[in-house]
Amino acid sequence: RATTPLGLRAAANGRWQLPDEQTWRFAAAVSGNLDRLATTVTLSAPTQASFVGNALNLTGEPRIVGTLRATEFDGTPWFDAGVLPRTSGSVSVDVGADGFGLDGTLTAEVFGDGPVRVQGNGRWQDQTLELASFRAWLPRSSLTLTTTGTARFAGAAPELALSGEWTAMRWPLIGEAAVESTLGTYTLQGALPYHFDVDAHARAPLLDGAPEAQFTATGSLDNGLVVIDQIDGAALGGRLSGSGRVSWIGDQRWSARFQAQNIDLATLRPDLPGRISTVATVEGRGFELTSPWT
Repeated sequence: RATTPLGLRAAANGRWQLPDEQTWRFAAAVSGNLDRLATTVTLSAPTQASFVGNALNLTGEPRIVGTLRATEFDGTPWFDAGVLPRTSGSVSVDVGADGFGLDGTLTAEVFGDGPVRVQGNGRWQDQTLELASFRAWLPRSSLTLTTTGTARFAGAAPELALSGEWTAMRWPLIGEAAVESTLGTYTLQGALPYHFDVDAHARAPLLDGAPEAQFTATGSLDNGLVVIDQIDGAALGGRLSGSGRVSWIGDQRWSARFQAQNIDLATLRPDLPGRISTVATVEGRGFELTSPWT
Protein backbone atom coordinates (compact mmCIF):
# COMPACT_ATOMS: atom_id res chain seq x y z
CA ARG A 1 0.00 0.00 0.00
CA ALA A 2 1.37 3.48 -0.87
CA THR A 3 0.69 6.79 0.91
CA THR A 4 1.40 10.47 0.21
CA PRO A 5 4.19 11.47 0.52
CA LEU A 6 5.31 8.19 -0.96
CA GLY A 7 5.07 5.54 1.74
CA LEU A 8 5.22 1.78 1.67
CA ARG A 9 3.71 -1.00 3.68
CA ALA A 10 4.03 -4.63 2.64
CA ALA A 11 4.45 -8.15 4.00
CA ALA A 12 5.36 -11.46 2.40
CA ASN A 13 6.35 -14.97 3.29
CA GLY A 14 7.33 -18.00 1.28
CA ARG A 15 10.23 -20.14 0.19
CA TRP A 16 13.06 -19.74 -2.29
CA GLN A 17 14.77 -22.74 -3.86
CA LEU A 18 18.29 -22.13 -5.12
CA PRO A 19 20.00 -24.00 -7.98
CA ASP A 20 21.76 -26.20 -5.39
CA GLU A 21 18.24 -27.38 -4.34
CA GLN A 22 18.59 -25.73 -0.93
CA THR A 23 15.24 -24.26 0.14
CA TRP A 24 15.12 -21.04 2.16
CA ARG A 25 11.91 -20.27 4.10
CA PHE A 26 11.37 -16.62 4.96
CA ALA A 27 8.98 -13.92 6.08
CA ALA A 28 9.45 -10.21 5.49
CA ALA A 29 7.67 -6.96 6.32
CA VAL A 30 8.38 -3.29 5.55
CA SER A 31 6.68 -0.04 6.50
CA GLY A 32 7.57 3.63 6.21
CA ASN A 33 8.81 5.77 3.35
CA LEU A 34 11.81 5.96 1.05
CA ASP A 35 13.75 8.03 3.57
CA ARG A 36 13.26 5.53 6.37
CA LEU A 37 11.79 2.10 5.72
CA ALA A 38 11.41 -0.15 8.76
CA THR A 39 12.40 -3.68 7.72
CA THR A 40 12.01 -7.09 9.33
CA VAL A 41 13.21 -10.31 7.70
CA THR A 42 13.03 -13.75 9.35
CA LEU A 43 14.53 -17.04 8.15
CA SER A 44 13.15 -20.30 9.51
CA ALA A 45 15.09 -22.70 7.25
CA PRO A 46 17.75 -23.88 6.60
CA THR A 47 18.85 -21.80 9.59
CA GLN A 48 17.08 -19.63 12.17
CA ALA A 49 17.99 -15.98 11.84
CA SER A 50 16.40 -12.56 11.65
CA PHE A 51 17.12 -8.95 10.78
CA VAL A 52 15.31 -5.98 12.32
CA GLY A 53 16.28 -2.48 11.24
CA ASN A 54 15.82 0.31 8.76
CA ALA A 55 16.61 0.96 5.12
CA LEU A 56 17.62 4.63 4.88
CA ASN A 57 17.80 7.23 2.10
CA LEU A 58 16.65 4.85 -0.64
CA THR A 59 16.49 7.65 -3.23
CA GLY A 60 20.03 8.88 -2.55
CA GLU A 61 22.87 6.96 -0.96
CA PRO A 62 21.05 3.97 0.57
CA ARG A 63 22.10 2.38 3.84
CA ILE A 64 20.80 -0.51 5.89
CA VAL A 65 21.16 -0.23 9.66
CA GLY A 66 19.91 -2.82 12.13
CA THR A 67 20.53 -5.98 14.10
CA LEU A 68 21.10 -9.53 12.91
CA ARG A 69 20.13 -12.29 15.33
CA ALA A 70 20.86 -16.01 15.06
CA THR A 71 19.75 -18.95 17.17
CA GLU A 72 21.95 -22.04 17.45
CA PHE A 73 23.67 -21.37 14.14
CA ASP A 74 26.05 -24.26 13.29
CA GLY A 75 27.19 -23.29 9.80
CA THR A 76 24.25 -24.88 7.98
CA PRO A 77 23.82 -24.92 5.01
CA TRP A 78 27.46 -24.26 4.11
CA PHE A 79 28.89 -26.85 6.51
CA ASP A 80 27.61 -30.21 7.72
CA ALA A 81 25.57 -30.05 10.93
CA GLY A 82 27.75 -30.48 14.02
CA VAL A 83 30.99 -29.26 12.45
CA LEU A 84 30.78 -25.83 14.10
CA PRO A 85 29.57 -25.20 17.65
CA ARG A 86 25.94 -24.09 17.92
CA THR A 87 26.16 -20.33 18.33
CA SER A 88 23.53 -17.73 19.21
CA GLY A 89 23.80 -13.97 19.44
CA SER A 90 23.19 -10.58 17.88
CA VAL A 91 25.30 -8.38 15.63
CA SER A 92 24.63 -4.72 14.81
CA VAL A 93 25.33 -3.89 11.16
CA ASP A 94 25.63 -0.71 9.11
CA VAL A 95 25.75 -1.45 5.37
CA GLY A 96 26.16 1.07 2.56
CA ALA A 97 27.32 1.10 -1.03
CA ASP A 98 30.93 1.65 0.04
CA GLY A 99 31.11 -1.02 2.73
CA PHE A 100 29.83 -2.33 6.04
CA GLY A 101 30.61 -2.35 9.73
CA LEU A 102 29.58 -4.84 12.39
CA ASP A 103 29.70 -5.09 16.17
CA GLY A 104 28.16 -7.91 18.18
CA THR A 105 28.12 -10.55 20.88
CA LEU A 106 27.98 -14.33 20.44
CA THR A 107 27.40 -17.15 22.90
CA ALA A 108 28.00 -20.89 22.66
CA GLU A 109 28.60 -23.74 25.09
CA VAL A 110 32.20 -24.03 23.95
CA PHE A 111 32.82 -20.38 24.97
CA GLY A 112 31.84 -21.04 28.59
CA ASP A 113 29.85 -18.61 30.72
CA GLY A 114 31.03 -15.46 28.98
CA PRO A 115 30.29 -14.21 25.45
CA VAL A 116 32.61 -13.62 22.52
CA ARG A 117 32.74 -10.06 21.18
CA VAL A 118 33.17 -9.44 17.45
CA GLN A 119 33.91 -6.31 15.43
CA GLY A 120 34.76 -5.84 11.77
CA ASN A 121 34.41 -3.88 8.58
CA GLY A 122 34.68 -4.46 4.85
CA ARG A 123 32.44 -4.62 1.80
CA TRP A 124 30.31 -6.99 -0.27
CA GLN A 125 30.93 -7.19 -4.01
CA ASP A 126 30.28 -9.84 -6.70
CA GLN A 127 29.23 -12.57 -4.24
CA THR A 128 32.42 -11.91 -2.26
CA LEU A 129 32.75 -10.71 1.32
CA GLU A 130 35.91 -8.60 1.58
CA LEU A 131 37.10 -8.22 5.18
CA ALA A 132 39.28 -5.18 5.73
CA SER A 133 39.50 -6.19 9.38
CA PHE A 134 37.79 -8.61 11.74
CA ARG A 135 38.46 -9.12 15.44
CA ALA A 136 36.98 -11.60 17.91
CA TRP A 137 37.92 -11.70 21.57
CA LEU A 138 36.92 -13.04 24.98
CA PRO A 139 36.42 -10.04 27.31
CA ARG A 140 37.25 -12.14 30.38
CA SER A 141 40.70 -13.11 29.04
CA SER A 142 43.43 -11.91 26.67
CA LEU A 143 42.35 -14.27 23.88
CA THR A 144 42.06 -12.41 20.57
CA LEU A 145 41.72 -13.59 16.96
CA THR A 146 42.10 -11.25 13.99
CA THR A 147 41.69 -11.86 10.27
CA THR A 148 41.61 -10.10 6.90
CA GLY A 149 40.88 -11.37 3.40
CA THR A 150 37.94 -12.60 1.34
CA ALA A 151 35.18 -15.21 1.40
CA ARG A 152 33.42 -15.90 -1.90
CA PHE A 153 29.92 -17.44 -1.70
CA ALA A 154 29.55 -18.82 -5.22
CA GLY A 155 29.63 -22.58 -4.61
CA ALA A 156 28.56 -25.26 -2.17
CA ALA A 157 31.04 -23.94 0.42
CA PRO A 158 32.65 -20.49 0.78
CA GLU A 159 35.97 -20.06 -1.01
CA LEU A 160 38.37 -18.45 1.46
CA ALA A 161 41.52 -16.38 1.20
CA LEU A 162 42.12 -15.34 4.82
CA SER A 163 45.11 -14.55 7.01
CA GLY A 164 45.49 -13.37 10.56
CA GLU A 165 46.90 -13.97 14.00
CA TRP A 166 45.89 -14.89 17.54
CA THR A 167 47.09 -14.09 21.03
CA ALA A 168 46.53 -16.05 24.27
CA MET A 169 44.83 -18.94 22.47
CA ARG A 170 43.98 -22.04 24.55
CA TRP A 171 42.07 -25.29 24.19
CA PRO A 172 39.63 -26.06 25.52
CA LEU A 173 38.39 -22.51 26.04
CA ILE A 174 36.88 -23.46 29.41
CA GLY A 175 38.26 -25.58 32.21
CA GLU A 176 41.88 -26.71 32.42
CA ALA A 177 43.80 -25.96 29.23
CA ALA A 178 45.53 -28.86 27.46
CA VAL A 179 47.29 -26.51 25.00
CA GLU A 180 48.11 -22.81 25.26
CA SER A 181 49.53 -20.59 22.53
CA THR A 182 50.72 -17.09 23.39
CA LEU A 183 51.03 -16.02 19.74
CA GLY A 184 50.41 -17.48 16.30
CA THR A 185 49.78 -16.56 12.67
CA TYR A 186 47.76 -18.43 10.06
CA THR A 187 46.47 -18.48 6.49
CA LEU A 188 43.35 -20.29 5.25
CA GLN A 189 42.89 -20.80 1.50
CA GLY A 190 40.52 -22.42 -1.01
CA ALA A 191 37.15 -24.15 -0.80
CA LEU A 192 36.50 -27.30 1.20
CA PRO A 193 38.86 -28.78 2.11
CA TYR A 194 40.57 -25.54 3.18
CA HIS A 195 44.37 -25.45 3.09
CA PHE A 196 46.08 -23.89 6.13
CA ASP A 197 49.53 -22.75 7.21
CA VAL A 198 50.30 -22.03 10.87
CA ASP A 199 53.33 -20.58 12.66
CA ALA A 200 52.96 -20.52 16.43
CA HIS A 201 54.41 -20.79 19.90
CA ALA A 202 52.66 -23.26 22.20
CA ARG A 203 52.95 -25.00 25.56
CA ALA A 204 51.33 -28.05 27.17
CA PRO A 205 50.51 -27.05 30.78
CA LEU A 206 49.13 -30.49 31.72
CA LEU A 207 52.48 -32.20 31.13
CA ASP A 208 55.28 -32.17 33.70
CA GLY A 209 57.32 -29.01 33.26
CA ALA A 210 54.74 -27.53 30.83
CA PRO A 211 57.02 -28.01 27.80
CA GLU A 212 57.02 -25.32 25.12
CA ALA A 213 57.43 -25.51 21.34
CA GLN A 214 57.87 -23.16 18.40
CA PHE A 215 56.42 -24.88 15.33
CA THR A 216 55.08 -24.55 11.80
CA ALA A 217 52.31 -26.70 10.33
CA THR A 218 50.57 -27.19 6.99
CA GLY A 219 47.48 -29.21 6.21
CA SER A 220 43.79 -29.07 5.39
CA LEU A 221 40.51 -28.49 7.18
CA ASP A 222 37.36 -30.32 6.08
CA ASN A 223 33.95 -30.94 7.62
CA GLY A 224 34.86 -32.03 11.15
CA LEU A 225 38.38 -33.16 10.20
CA VAL A 226 41.85 -31.63 10.35
CA VAL A 227 44.60 -33.31 8.33
CA ILE A 228 48.14 -32.23 9.26
CA ASP A 229 50.42 -32.90 6.32
CA GLN A 230 53.54 -31.66 8.06
CA ILE A 231 54.39 -30.20 11.44
CA ASP A 232 57.91 -29.26 12.47
CA GLY A 233 59.24 -27.48 15.50
CA ALA A 234 61.76 -27.03 18.26
CA ALA A 235 60.68 -28.65 21.54
CA LEU A 236 62.13 -30.34 24.62
CA GLY A 237 65.63 -29.27 23.69
CA GLY A 238 65.47 -31.01 20.30
CA ARG A 239 63.23 -31.22 17.26
CA LEU A 240 59.84 -32.81 16.63
CA SER A 241 58.25 -33.39 13.23
CA GLY A 242 55.31 -35.42 12.08
CA SER A 243 51.87 -35.66 10.51
CA GLY A 244 48.40 -36.72 11.58
CA ARG A 245 44.65 -36.27 11.46
CA VAL A 246 42.09 -35.21 14.06
CA SER A 247 38.28 -35.41 13.99
CA TRP A 248 36.22 -33.49 16.55
CA ILE A 249 32.87 -35.06 15.62
CA GLY A 250 31.58 -38.60 16.18
CA ASP A 251 33.93 -40.63 18.38
CA GLN A 252 36.69 -38.00 17.87
CA ARG A 253 39.28 -40.31 16.33
CA TRP A 254 42.82 -39.05 15.94
CA SER A 255 46.16 -40.44 14.80
CA ALA A 256 49.69 -39.11 14.54
CA ARG A 257 53.11 -40.17 13.34
CA PHE A 258 56.05 -38.21 14.69
CA GLN A 259 59.82 -38.23 14.66
CA ALA A 260 61.79 -36.94 17.63
CA GLN A 261 65.43 -35.93 17.35
CA ASN A 262 67.78 -35.30 20.25
CA ILE A 263 64.97 -34.83 22.80
CA ASP A 264 66.11 -33.98 26.34
CA LEU A 265 64.15 -36.33 28.62
CA ALA A 266 65.08 -34.34 31.72
CA THR A 267 62.73 -31.55 30.62
CA LEU A 268 59.86 -33.95 31.33
CA ARG A 269 61.42 -36.29 33.88
CA PRO A 270 64.37 -34.87 35.85
CA ASP A 271 65.13 -38.42 37.06
CA LEU A 272 65.77 -39.56 33.45
CA PRO A 273 68.83 -37.67 32.19
CA GLY A 274 69.92 -38.09 28.58
CA ARG A 275 68.66 -37.53 25.07
CA ILE A 276 66.75 -39.77 22.67
CA SER A 277 65.71 -39.93 19.02
CA THR A 278 62.73 -42.03 17.98
CA VAL A 279 59.91 -42.56 15.49
CA ALA A 280 56.45 -43.42 16.81
CA THR A 281 52.83 -43.78 15.70
CA VAL A 282 49.91 -43.24 18.07
CA GLU A 283 46.14 -43.20 17.64
CA GLY A 284 43.15 -42.81 19.90
CA ARG A 285 39.67 -41.48 20.51
CA GLY A 286 38.73 -38.38 22.48
CA PHE A 287 40.79 -35.57 23.97
CA GLU A 288 40.61 -36.20 27.72
CA LEU A 289 43.63 -37.43 29.66
CA THR A 290 41.68 -40.62 30.34
CA SER A 291 40.70 -41.16 26.67
CA PRO A 292 41.91 -44.47 25.11
CA TRP A 293 44.99 -44.44 22.86
CA THR A 294 47.59 -46.91 21.59
